Amino acid sequence: MSTGMTVARLIGVLQPLVYLLLATVAVNQWRSRHSEPAGWLAVTVLVIAALVAVGRAVQPDDHGQMVDVARRCLAVLLGVFPYSLYRFTTSLSGHRRAQDRLAVAGMLLVSGAALVVPSLHPGTGGWPLWLKAFAAAVAVEWTGLSLLSMHGLWSGGRRLPGVARRRVRLLAAAALLLNGAVLMLIGSGGRHGASASTGQQGLALGAGVLFLVGFAPPGPLRVAWRRREMDAFRDGEADLMSADTEAQVVTIVLTHAIELVGASAAVMVDARGAVRGRRGIDDGHAAAIARRLPVPSGTIVAPAFLGELVALPLGAGWLAVVTTPATPLFGREEIGLLGTLAHLGDLALARINLLDMERVSRKALAERESQLAEAQRTAHIGSYSWDPEAGHAWSDEMCRLLGFAPGEVVDPRSAFASRIHPEDRDRVFEAWARAHNEIAPDDIEYRVILPDGQSRWLHGRVQPLQEGPRDRLVGTVQDITDRKQAEARLRDAFEREQRMVAELRELARVKTDFVSTISHELRTPLTSIVGYLELLADGAAGALTPRQLEVLDVVDRNARRLSVLIEDLLTLSSVDGGGFTLTLAPVDVVALVESVHRTVLPSARTRGLILDLDVDPDVGMLVADASQIDRVLLNLLTNAVKFTPDGGHVALRARRDFDRMVFAVTDTGIGVPVDEQKDLFSRFFRSSAATELAIPGTGLGLAIVKTIVEEHAGTITVESAPGVGTTVTFTLPVATSGAGELARPRPVAFKP
Repeated sequence: MSTGMTVARLIGVLQPLVYLLLATVAVNQWRSRHSEPAGWLAVTVLVIAALVAVGRAVQPDDHGQMVDVARRCLAVLLGVFPYSLYRFTTSLSGHRRAQDRLAVAGMLLVSGAALVVPSLHPGTGGWPLWLKAFAAAVAVEWTGLSLLSMHGLWSGGRRLPGVARRRVRLLAAAALLLNGAVLMLIGSGGRHGASASTGQQGLALGAGVLFLVGFAPPGPLRVAWRRREMDAFRDGEADLMSADTEAQVVTIVLTHAIELVGASAAVMVDARGAVRGRRGIDDGHAAAIARRLPVPSGTIVAPAFLGELVALPLGAGWLAVVTTPATPLFGREEIGLLGTLAHLGDLALARINLLDMERVSRKALAERESQLAEAQRTAHIGSYSWDPEAGHAWSDEMCRLLGFAPGEVVDPRSAFASRIHPEDRDRVFEAWARAHNEIAPDDIEYRVILPDGQSRWLHGRVQPLQEGPRDRLVGTVQDITDRKQAEARLRDAFEREQRMVAELRELARVKTDFVSTISHELRTPLTSIVGYLELLADGAAGALTPRQLEVLDVVDRNARRLSVLIEDLLTLSSVDGGGFTLTLAPVDVVALVESVHRTVLPSARTRGLILDLDVDPDVGMLVADASQIDRVLLNLLTNAVKFTPDGGHVALRARRDFDRMVFAVTDTGIGVPVDEQKDLFSRFFRSSAATELAIPGTGLGLAIVKTIVEEHAGTITVESAPGVGTTVTFTLPVATSGAGELARPRPVAFKP
């Protein structure tokens, strides 16, 4: 087997693998970030695959209807390919409307012509005029869009930072090779075994490799591209750590953030969401970027990707960079660089804050170091370093977080491993190895087991540093156990609150619907029923027999009972809606209680009850809403009669106590259990004794009584014992200036 054949076979194996990998990378990037360049690159690769498949399947000497269809498909693909490649390049270098319209027109012209021309096979008599015109149109579209693509990428790179410029020019070279490969494929007619086929496949393989490297450049290549920027960054570290003001720190961080990743602008945002500093954009755009960022929180440990924005969390805020389509894909290297920059910025800002505190306090250097150590202990942050020559070094807080006394650790690696939770140990050491091998920082959250068996959560950050031939690692460890527990409690509390809010809203809706239904569907017909009952009782429809009058009386009592229920519900509804008002006027207390006593006396006598009235004749006048106080007394007295067994005793008392009027209703009824008395004035509450004895009621009366009393600036209490009886006492101010407000004491004289 000759060397040429071996090379051809090797190229034939590698070529589809490279393009398959390229398509996979492009599709994954498009799915994860909806990147326009990734989408058009995926389309271009698919068109190439279709061109190769159809071109190899159709030989120049083949004939037939299916062959003609295949040739037309091939011609359509020839029109689509340069357009897809053009769209890919313009998504990186920028769109121009006029060129875009010409590109679309050319693609549609060639593709449409491929479907309508009589035939794409020249035959034996030479090329007809229409076939020559079609070939010319293909050549014009191909050449024009290819030149526009190459020129757009190459010239657009001049305006880009170093890393992005190298990337687009590498893609320009890949596009040039790809055009050449496709042209050679067309020129060879898809024949196999020709020497030109090896050259065409070699060009296609080279183009695929360049596309893959340029579109998703590997970490080492991106590191090589930004070598000059990295040198400047290392020089800037000293400036960052020696900065005296926050403004200097912000300027240094933003400058290096743009240069390191090839961004167009950068913004720093503080913990309140305000712009701390900007570079490359004006104040308006910086404020708009700040509004797009999530609320800064100590729980955020991962970068945020928001379209063209890539934001890294700071200790208090965000560092956000504005990328362009030509910016290389953000990977661990870029995130690591920005994370290192943000970490150093945090340290610098913390150092400046400490220095400011030191200037204000004017304390000695030893005292300032003590304060710093105390601050580290309060924040539960420890630090460490590892150097091949100097060995490990732990801070005192690092020792405390892992359950060691300062100076106790002899072998830090073994001591550290002994404290890590067995389920997290591999992840932690993988992060160390990854940071050391890739020369990139890494963050990880893991658990440790202290000597007393207590489990704690730690957040660790490892940062590799290259100092000439030496590599060393530095990092921090922070106790985040409280934050983890607070997050869990907050989630549980939020879920409970959401459920309670939903239940309360549903309850309010049901109550409103119920009261509305009672008001509109029952009140009007019930009023009509009561009216007609009165007409019947008065003989308006003719004389009634005694038996009929008895039946009519039962109907009337039940109708009036239902009317009272409706009034209770409407009263509660007006209280809830803020429409409950009092009409205050002088009230003769003696006349009021005597009227209530006369009203209830007949029903008490039918039960064999003794109904006493004990009121001081000189009790005087009361400023109140007479109808509402009458309602309170009538409700309490009716309840006492209803819950007192036959032959019992009920009393209504009224007396004056200085500037207060005291009313009491006492009975020898069934009483209320002690554990239920706290709910006695709740709406719809029914005691267990009333339920067991099947005593009718709705549980609304006492709730309304309490509302009326409190609206008069009064108080109400209950004393009760099962089987002994109940006493309900309420007091009212003698004079009020409005509902719920006690007036100043002043002489009041009323005429009887």
